[in-house]
Amino acid sequence: MQIKMIKSEKEYQQALEMLDVIFDAKAGSEQGKELESLVLLIDKYEKENFPIGMPNADEAIKFRIEQMNNREDDIVFKMRTKSPFAVTKREFEYA
Repeated sequence: MQIKMIKSEKEYQQALEMLDVIFDAKAGSEQGKELESLVLLIDKYEKENFPIGMPNADEAIKFRIEQMNNREDDIVFKMRTKSPFAVTKREFEYA
């Protein structure tokens, strides 16, 4: 296989397909070396074409609440019962 820079969506898709084929290659083997190169090229293409920005604090908190299978009201209640400071839902949303 010839490894080259990924410059288009079509080449990106082809690289992902090839990655799937050689994913379990042994380190140090010829396919293992191809795998390492392919992963680096895919990573470079993704960083350039699909950037992921840092979330703001509100988004990060809401994402974590979702991950914990909670609702904002649950968190406000927990904060109110475990802290000497009362936190209202309105204060939580606009903090």
